[in-house]
Amino acid sequence: MPSFGGYMPLTDTQAKQAKAKDKTYHLSDERGMSLEITKADRKYWHLKYRYGGNEKQFAVGVYPEITLKKARDLPDTARIQLKDGIDPSEHKRATKETQSDQAASNGVVRQVKASLVSEPYQKGFCS
Repeated sequence: MPSFGGYMPLTDTQAKQAKAKDKTYHLSDERGMSLEITKADRKYWHLKYRYGGNEKQFAVGVYPEITLKKARDLPDTARIQLKDGIDPSEHKRATKETQSDQAASNGVVRQVKASLVSEPYQKGFCS
């Protein structure tokens, strides 16, 4: 396996065998990727990047649901966004807000439809 910047990239075996310690810690992979292992023995993939002169972190997913191979492929989208001048964290947040707004408005529409349909029956108009 090739060396990247004087260290070896993370292997799937290392990710599987990583155990919780007294403090949360990170195992570095390649190109800004790392696996965060919490005190509660949860494992999260993160991508470190710089935007607007500040170092930021982007949550990629939970290990083992997101495998090492998939975790390495997912940040490519974030890197493309950075090249286009888009902050991946802000884009993800905006996308989630839009989805939750759409879900909420769909729920309201369903409630209104349900009340319009059931109201005549409750008042005895359609008996």
